[in-house]
Amino acid sequence: MLLPEESECNLIFVATGTGIAPIRSLLRRLFHDRAEANDGTRKFQGLAWLFYGVRDAVSRLYDSEHMAYKAKFPEHFRYNCAMSREGKLGERYVHTEMSRCMDELWQLLQLPNTHLYACGLKALESSLTDSLASAARDRGQDWREIQKAMRTDGRYHVEVY
Repeated sequence: MLLPEESECNLIFVATGTGIAPIRSLLRRLFHDRAEANDGTRKFQGLAWLFYGVRDAVSRLYDSEHMAYKAKFPEHFRYNCAMSREGKLGERYVHTEMSRCMDELWQLLQLPNTHLYACGLKALESSLTDSLASAARDRGQDWREIQKAMRTDGRYHVEVY
């Protein structure tokens, strides 16, 4: 998975469990490695939004990094973490966390400069597809067509295992 060349794109990242590792490398590229342009401004001018699904609080890998990005780059980074076995809030999965933000996510997905990255267990792909298909139906659209267009444009990136 590679990041797009343009600096003013929107990046929606969806990861479960250890699927966060490749996403972490992309986030480090955006917010650490060569993150500044020659004139000192930030290269990345878009929005990176991470939806991360884990079993419980102990399983949140790199959480301190994500919280630091959120604090340091509030205009460029958002972080939503869903914990499926955390008793206080009930079962929350990454696709249900996305559904809570779907109006804004859907607006971003309609933009030609938005990329979607998903990495994790194989079940992530089907739950993500189901969630986005439902959102599309609610809006009178067909997710399969949108997904196909995003793939054709090189804006849909999924790595599952």
